[in-house]
Amino acid sequence: MMRSKLSAALYLALVFLSGSLVGAFAYRLYSANTVSATVSRRLDPVEWRRRYMQEMRTQVRTDADQEAQINQILDETGAAFAQIRAREKQAYQSEQDVQIAKIFALLRPDQRPLYAKLRAEREARRKAQQSKK
Repeated sequence: MMRSKLSAALYLALVFLSGSLVGAFAYRLYSANTVSATVSRRLDPVEWRRRYMQEMRTQVRTDADQEAQINQILDETGAAFAQIRAREKQAYQSEQDVQIAKIFALLRPDQRPLYAKLRAEREARRKAQQSKK
């Protein structure tokens, strides 16, 4: 009889503890902060310029002559940025060519065709990925 009271108390305690654990876990899930995965898309240049000029019109109250001058400034800046990007791309390409030459020199003659094949495959994947954008 004593044994049955002890086992009943043990089972009761076990049920209480398991319920507490489940409750704590449920509360943790309920009160957890959710993360929003909003991805801000980058505006294309035409849309960016349209919005920029609209803001200049409404907030700065530019007139037609000022807007024409602003458009000219934006064109000049765009051309300057394109030149900077072209120079940077050329510098990156030059540095990558040095890297490729160093790796090629490091490889054994039997590895060089395999490396060339690997580079061609990577280049094809890169071009395919760029065409999807």
